[in-house]
Amino acid sequence: MALVMIVVAASLVTATGAFTSVQAERTAEVNVAGDANAYLGLIPYDGGNGHFAHENSKGELEIKFTKEKETEAGGQGVNPNSVTTFDNVFTIKNQGTQEVNVKVTEGKKDMITFYDSKNGNSLTDGKSVAPGETINVGVEIDASGKTKSSGKITEHITITAKKDGAARTATLPNASSS
Repeated sequence: MALVMIVVAASLVTATGAFTSVQAERTAEVNVAGDANAYLGLIPYDGGNGHFAHENSKGELEIKFTKEKETEAGGQGVNPNSVTTFDNVFTIKNQGTQEVNVKVTEGKKDMITFYDSKNGNSLTDGKSVAPGETINVGVEIDASGKTKSSGKITEHITITAKKDGAARTATLPNASSS
């Protein structure tokens, strides 16, 4: 009986939970998906003006209103000295697990503006998007002061989805118009 008491007493002394170090190996696996399948989905709109958006060979959304995206009726760009709007060019879909505030920031030239096609509100200040929800994005191109000989307007666009101070950003490689 005394031997049992000594073993129990010894186990109580060593069972404090204190340790000097622990090394544990774990795995982390991350899949890099194209814009259409990422947690913040950037997808060409299905129909109409979605023709002007496409996923490039790198899996990134590009927007082009150029000869390369000529319409079936022969259109190759916007009019000179004009402001032209296109509803429903691409869709932003929250394919993640948390509600996020999505902003679209235009380049420095301020010639291309992005807005929510549903209500016309600019996306510069952001819009709250719950998991599974979408924003159909429209594009306004201000070609005021541009002539046919002015050539293309090229802007880099940044799309930011933010939750609780942790920003995730995707920069579209090109949005252009001619």
